[in-house]
Amino acid sequence: VGEPAEYEDIPYVIICPQFVERFPKVYFVIQMEQTIDTRWFTEDYLVKLKNACGVLDYALENVDFFQKPQQKELSRSVYYLPIDYYPQYAPKSDYIEKEYDVLFYGDDRNPRRREMLHTLSSRFRVKICTDLYGEDVYREIRKAKVLVNIHYYDGALLETTRLYETLSLNSTMIVSEDSEYTAETERLAPFVDFVSVGDIDAMMERIAYWLEHDAEREAKIRANQAALESRVSAFSFYFLRFLLAYDRIDFETFYALAGEYVQLDTDRLCLNLPESTQRRRSFDKDNRYGFVCVPGLRHLNGWVGCGMSYKLIMRRAQAAGLPQVMICEDDVIFPEDFESRLERIQQYLDGCDHWSLFSGVMADVGDVQVCAVKRDDEVIYAQIDRMMSMVFNIYHSELFPVLGNWDEQDRNETRNTIDRYLESRKLSVHVQTPFLVGHKEELNSTIWDWSNLRYKQLIDNSEKKLKQLIEGFDKRLP
Repeated sequence: VGEPAEYEDIPYVIICPQFVERFPKVYFVIQMEQTIDTRWFTEDYLVKLKNACGVLDYALENVDFFQKPQQKELSRSVYYLPIDYYPQYAPKSDYIEKEYDVLFYGDDRNPRRREMLHTLSSRFRVKICTDLYGEDVYREIRKAKVLVNIHYYDGALLETTRLYETLSLNSTMIVSEDSEYTAETERLAPFVDFVSVGDIDAMMERIAYWLEHDAEREAKIRANQAALESRVSAFSFYFLRFLLAYDRIDFETFYALAGEYVQLDTDRLCLNLPESTQRRRSFDKDNRYGFVCVPGLRHLNGWVGCGMSYKLIMRRAQAAGLPQVMICEDDVIFPEDFESRLERIQQYLDGCDHWSLFSGVMADVGDVQVCAVKRDDEVIYAQIDRMMSMVFNIYHSELFPVLGNWDEQDRNETRNTIDRYLESRKLSVHVQTPFLVGHKEELNSTIWDWSNLRYKQLIDNSEKKLKQLIEGFDKRLP
């Protein structure tokens, strides 16, 4: 659209701000360049990003770039916003006769693409489109049996915009080079036929296969369309998540429109902010126990985003009919014998008359009462009446509606953080000493502006206090 002659006094969303010279007072940007190519990331461009109220970026690899220490000013204002299928992307058109075996659109001026396209042209009818946009390029895509996606350079991010644009036209099979950056490749793998980067022989083989199997190709395109239209898109979820973070919509609106994006196929969950890329790498390295990451929600007040994340998970767990759910945060430390210890804990809980929650580690043992104690070899299980800590807990289904009804509109930080909210309720809480799990001190909090080192002394003091309370309970026994 271009820059207006005069900006109104409203927030603006600016796509590709590197091409904009004048900016409004309040603006958000959608960042579409690849950070692995630094040609766009000049000091001038970075200033444009830093002056924005928020930066929405389509690739986790780019988000990771903005988490580096030298980009600290940007790190908390960057939001992940993946590209996805859009069923109303282009007007429906009548069937267009296929004229090309293969179509490529984009910049073909670099040697890598030219060499691969030259090889493909020696075997197939190839159409190359370099300067077409909108309906003109849609018409050409619909004329092709196969669209081929070739990286500009070997280490490129996946060209998700081109791939989802083509998928949204519901007319053409895609054969693409994959990428060493796997997050987007995994999302697209059910819908795109990927070959290894630079493997022109494999690319020709897959193209030939789809050209020789017309009926299967058309069936695959229809199956892609049905699958893509039946789910909540990642773009919708993350864009609404962004609006929620700035209080432009409320939680109930968000949940009604995008809650089903979170599908719980397991009761082992890890809460992770996708923008916290370092924490996610650290967790993935240690996750040998089948935990599935759930994307956490955000808010300008970090603790509000945390509470809404648990509210979302509990709503989804209740909808899934789960009897319990185990939730860790991505800075947890699992013991080497985690599975065997967990099996004993589950046996212990199954033998309890009643339990609301099992806590794997506690940062604050406040004013609690010990109600029961049981010894199992070197482990002591204690039942207490309240708790505060969210690093690792097992929640009985009776708590799903309790946490699912947490009020995010109550912005009193001293009483309504999600852990204080839980602490204010009398529950049947079970915990063991020594604690089941630990807490990674080398990471930083995603809620508060401090290092996890701050929690070490709190956790040590909590474990010591819990042991003293258990000893005091034992002395009171007849």
